Amino acid sequence: MVTYLTEKKTKDISFTIQVPTHSVEPFQTTQYETVTEDIIEDYTFNVQVPAIKEVPLNADAVTRLR
Repeated sequence: MVTYLTEKKTKDISFTIQVPTHSVEPFQTTQYETVTEDIIEDYTFNVQVPAIKEVPLNADAVTRLR
């Protein structure tokens, strides 16, 4: 007669898996920044100003004025 005895055996196995460290999710955002605006407006005006201009007169001009 032959008798068989079974033995429980274990085996150590190691394995490596890749787990993502971060996930990328699409998103949309709008950022509004307030800035100070220096608005400079230039205006040009033409104003008539009465002026007296002195002109030297020669002898011929003085004779014609009389």
